Amino acid sequence: NVRVDLLQNHSKLMAIDTLPGDQQAYAWEMPTDMETGENYSIQITSESNADLYGVSSSEFTISAFHTGIEEPENLEPADYSLAQNFPNPFYETTRISYSLQNSSKVTLKVYNLIGEEIYTLINEFQEAGTYSAIFDAHHHPGGIYFYKLQLGDQFVEAKKMILAK
Repeated sequence: NVRVDLLQNHSKLMAIDTLPGDQQAYAWEMPTDMETGENYSIQITSESNADLYGVSSSEFTISAFHTGIEEPENLEPADYSLAQNFPNPFYETTRISYSLQNSSKVTLKVYNLIGEEIYTLINEFQEAGTYSAIFDAHHHPGGIYFYKLQLGDQFVEAKKMILAK
């Protein structure tokens, strides 16, 4: 195991955490009672024999603590959009995300390479907001597919995705 210590002016201020020693990177939680405007550094040592593994190469300063989450005033998207599916290429399933500026009749369809509709993911009225749909293609052959989002008569966009099998 390793010990993570907080240093101030190169002197040990406090032990922060003890972690398994077989990791390439370490993460820990900083104490909430640290002084703002002071310079700190981190030191990592072996818990069993006090061997020094490393000291942070630069100091850091605590400028302020935020203890809350600010909610955005307007959660509705500012525009209509269709995102690239993720992951792409994909092997069996992929997520297609889109945003509606206003309430609308939504259709989200998948087409094969020659333009034949193979699946309708969404065909309903939706309120303004951000949505996503999962396309499960495990019954379809690998290749290039297209997906098209149509929002009433206000917006139409299509994108390409690759099913790798």
